[in-house]
Amino acid sequence: VVKRENGSIQVYQSGFSVIVSTDFGLMVSYDRFLYVRISLPYTYQNSTCGLCGNFNNNPGDDFRTRQGEVVSSDVVFANSWKAAGDEPGCDAQCSGLACAGCTAAQTALYRNSAHCGILENSTGPFAACHQQLPPRSFVDSCVYDLCVSGGYQPILCQALNVYSSQCQQNGIQPQSWRSSGFCGMSPGPCGTRGPIIGYGSPWLGGGW
Repeated sequence: VVKRENGSIQVYQSGFSVIVSTDFGLMVSYDRFLYVRISLPYTYQNSTCGLCGNFNNNPGDDFRTRQGEVVSSDVVFANSWKAAGDEPGCDAQCSGLACAGCTAAQTALYRNSAHCGILENSTGPFAACHQQLPPRSFVDSCVYDLCVSGGYQPILCQALNVYSSQCQQNGIQPQSWRSSGFCGMSPGPCGTRGPIIGYGSPWLGGGW
């Protein structure tokens, strides 16, 4: 645990994640691979804007640009919040699955129950989570990441682990989904065990 002398900021590890917390209630959790979760107390409701949404419990208007317009394109939304002085030529040239270069065959493959589709299988290990945590956006992100990575299994495992973690944070325990041949655990230092996962770029989940 790392603390400032006045206790205003703390940095510590919880499970596989690094947590940054502040004395005003902001908490940032980063799994050191793909997933970032940001939370604020409800005293900040309707007082935020930007890439994480406006914290009004309505995810339908989270893609609100800096100019106040609600858009459907994730690229248009994200670009509107770019900071002044960003490098020229860094604008995204595509949006959604088009960025991943995913073919129809790949999309169908990665959406099946042996891949990302396991998340929304009504009889699968995550079924208990569906009502409280609709899996569709997680499946879409999972398919995107697999397209980008060429089906690299550790990326799939990490995507499933993100949904599983969110389930548990909502007080729901999914069924066992790991096995020795699928997203198993690898020996870590001092006899500890951790998930077999790959690498990737951090991303911020939509909405609060």
